[in-house]
Amino acid sequence: MQVVAAVAGAISGMAETVIEEMLAKPSKSDRWPEEVRPLVAQVRDGLAVLNEAVAFVKSQPGTAYRNLVARKIVDMAIYLLIGALFCDHATAKEEKLAVARYWLAWRMPELRMLAEQVRSGEDAILRNFEALAGPLPAAE
Repeated sequence: MQVVAAVAGAISGMAETVIEEMLAKPSKSDRWPEEVRPLVAQVRDGLAVLNEAVAFVKSQPGTAYRNLVARKIVDMAIYLLIGALFCDHATAKEEKLAVARYWLAWRMPELRMLAEQVRSGEDAILRNFEALAGPLPAAE
């Protein structure tokens, strides 16, 4: 149920707005420190990838495909939201910078993979459910 609710925020652009607001200005100064700027750029690049995936989902007829890939879209938005939070925390301590670097190094390739899966349009599970998953058990 949480994914169903959260995907609406990602599809509507609300997640992008929240993340962009977080990246607009760091909490401690008017500019991101030099060592944090590449991380902020990674999050912004990730937003572009998320937006491409969302545009593809919106171009599909009906809601079946959206529901199928909802978890992937939500995961992408969460990775970027956490990345933006870590960028802000990275301005406080060197240890937090290391955490932000690690998070983005680990999650950005996964984000691109999820986006590729979303943009593939693969919906065989919707078309061939019984062949792929087996028949549903009869209700008693």
